[in-house]
Amino acid sequence: MTAVDSFVIQQAEIRASRLIGSHGFTRDHWDDLRQDLLLDYLERLPQFDGGRGDLRGFMFGVVRHRAAQLVDRLGIGVRGHHRTPARPVRAGRAFADGARRIGSP
Repeated sequence: MTAVDSFVIQQAEIRASRLIGSHGFTRDHWDDLRQDLLLDYLERLPQFDGGRGDLRGFMFGVVRHRAAQLVDRLGIGVRGHHRTPARPVRAGRAFADGARRIGSP
C-alpha cells in the first residue's frame, strides 16, 4: 500500500471542490471526484521523472489534467448532451442589451 502525502490529498480535495457547481457536478459527486483524482495520481506516480521537475509540479499537472478529463467526459456524452461553445462577439455587432462595442459602427 502506498502512503499518500497529506498535501496531495488536500490538493485533490481543493480541485474536487472547484468542480462542484461550476461544471455540472453536485456535492454528491465530491467524494467520487476526490477519489478519482487521487487514484489517477497514484496510477501515474511511477511515471514521475525527478530529472524533469519536482513531485509537486507533477502532482499539480496530473490532478489538473484529470479534472479537465472529468469535465469533458461529463459534457460530451455522459449525460447525453454536448456543450455549446460560446460564440465570440464580432466587431460591429450589438450585445444582447443593444449596446455596441467601442469603435463599432
